[in-house]
Amino acid sequence: MRAAPAVAVTAGPDPARGLLRLLSALAVGVTALWALQRGDGLAAAVTGLVVAGVAWLLWRDRQASAQRLKWDGVDWWLAGPADAAEPRAGKVAVALDLDRWLLLRFRADGREVPASGPRTRWLAMRRHEHPAEWHALRCALYSPAASSGASEGP
Repeated sequence: MRAAPAVAVTAGPDPARGLLRLLSALAVGVTALWALQRGDGLAAAVTGLVVAGVAWLLWRDRQASAQRLKWDGVDWWLAGPADAAEPRAGKVAVALDLDRWLLLRFRADGREVPASGPRTRWLAMRRHEHPAEWHALRCALYSPAASSGASEGP
């Protein structure tokens, strides 16, 4: 059986994140306003903690950047523009397949993971963002991987 052709796609941050940030900021603002109007010290303290927590989460989430997923015919590779290290090899599994939308789980091989980097990354892929590569991507995801020795001649 032939191996799937090489393919590379870029998974950007989910557009819904902007809406989620806006709704989170709005909820925190309403909660802070409620606590100030109430005049209760405990409510103000709890609101202060909530505001600080949500602000930290929003700040952390803004660091999400595009990541490049590549299939070379044998291995999957993941690299991001923010990564100073080389691309990491790993395994990709389809967690959810809705035909026009895929949720993929990339698990880096142990030898490639930097001490501070996460081992698992979740990537959302949308067909309208990769119309030319969509078929090749799906073939690579669902075809059995070729062994590294299979690409060599007899």
